Amino acid sequence: MLSRLALLQGLSLAMLGAVFPYLALELKALGVTGVALTLAMTATPAMRLVLGPAWGMASDKTQGSPLILLLAAGAALLGCLALLGLPPSLALLGVLALGIGRTGSGPLVDGLTLRTLEGQQDRYGRVRMWGSLGFLIAAFAAGLARDKGISPLWFGLAAGVGMVAVVLTLPRPPAPTKTSPKLGAALRKLSTDTGFVLLLVASAFHFSGHAVYDSFFSVHLNAQGFDTVWVGVAVTLGVGVEIAVLASGSWLLKRFGARKLLIGAMLLAIPRWVLSASATSLFFTVGAQVIHGVTFGAFWIAAVALVGERAPKHLRTSGLGLLSAAVGGVGSGLGNVGGSLIVDSGVDTHMLFWLSSGLAVVASAAAAGCLVASRRPAPAFEVQTH
Repeated sequence: MLSRLALLQGLSLAMLGAVFPYLALELKALGVTGVALTLAMTATPAMRLVLGPAWGMASDKTQGSPLILLLAAGAALLGCLALLGLPPSLALLGVLALGIGRTGSGPLVDGLTLRTLEGQQDRYGRVRMWGSLGFLIAAFAAGLARDKGISPLWFGLAAGVGMVAVVLTLPRPPAPTKTSPKLGAALRKLSTDTGFVLLLVASAFHFSGHAVYDSFFSVHLNAQGFDTVWVGVAVTLGVGVEIAVLASGSWLLKRFGARKLLIGAMLLAIPRWVLSASATSLFFTVGAQVIHGVTFGAFWIAAVALVGERAPKHLRTSGLGLLSAAVGGVGSGLGNVGGSLIVDSGVDTHMLFWLSSGLAVVASAAAAGCLVASRRPAPAFEVQTH
């Protein structure tokens, strides 16, 4: 089962890596511009705010049924297919289907992984690292293929087909028990857990700085007169370290614990962004991004572990959906809006990373609060009997 989960992680993030870094270019090639392009590029972060938790609740309500993951993977697959086959006037339909599917795929695969590793959640990083590897290979291969006139969407389509095929081989969950969670009441109680709420706040601000980097690093390099190819070098260095960090996840959690690992990753983001904001040489501008492997990899291991700790088993995928909404919805939106304002204003692009530095300070403060609050016992949750 773990091998299938590793393959699912790899295929899920391979679709992300193959499609989303090049989506704006593909849409422009289809003739999607102006307001339509803006709507298309903001659709997925906006949908994550609502659909991330909704997918998680659906999975928890059905006790982890693979059918929910199949629906999400199928929607993303149809989105790629639509973008490849529909006329440009209907391209937004493909983007919406792709976004609907992708908002669910990540938290659902993570939720399934934690369910399978019940009692051994510290092994999560060794499974999740295959996702990072899939992202890296797909992003690199899709970029090379696009230069030769092959749409990256074909790579996304292939990953989607593979994901659907793997989900179809997953075993059915055990028959429902005589008790089931009161999901609505339990989620409301979870929202009163100060430690959990501060985790979401810290995660949103922490990732917002990474969203600035993801979306505007190429703009910054070009503004400094450096070739765009160095974006790929920076990504490769960062994700390479990220894979090593994820592979060491079990040791890191045992050595430092999830709380210290979380705040450590967030504090380390501050010098990363300050160095990025101060650097004028190519060596330091690109080299600083090696730290990404820790500021994202260690952060994600810790955040998922804390969700598993604060949310009970029957709410775990819902908790991961809320984490996805905080990171990919609030955090991504905040970073992209702030970065866009800086770029549109025409100021020195080094300001992008001064912004990220400020966001990292806020994230670290929220993480410190989480460190204190999450030491208190998690709230008790009720179930209803049939």
